[in-house]
Amino acid sequence: MWTVIRYPVLHWLLTMLLGPLIIVGRVVVDKGDTLEGIASLFLISLIYGSLFSLPTLALYMLTAQRIAARIGSAPVAKAVLDLLVIIGVAVTLFMVEDSLVSLVFWPYCAAVVLASLFIKLEIRVAEAA
Repeated sequence: MWTVIRYPVLHWLLTMLLGPLIIVGRVVVDKGDTLEGIASLFLISLIYGSLFSLPTLALYMLTAQRIAARIGSAPVAKAVLDLLVIIGVAVTLFMVEDSLVSLVFWPYCAAVVLASLFIKLEIRVAEAA
């Protein structure tokens, strides 16, 4: 069971850490915020990002192994899964608040792609009986 959910869960965790870091980095470059402001922005991004991404995580966990097994190629499967997650991020952001899209969408897209580069996807192909 762990091998089936390992990639989606690790990908989600790494994305949830990288996304807020990228957002904070962007705010620091744009506005030069204080350390206290940066820490609170990171914490808020981490908490809300984690909560709002749970529906996408559930869909990801249900479909990841099936998609990977059907495609058969790890790099192509990772690209398709990344696209699935990015669509989930977009749908969630548009449902929550339109004004968040410009601040949050691209950093989380970058986090999704970066996270997938660091994690190995193991494809289990079902043997014919």
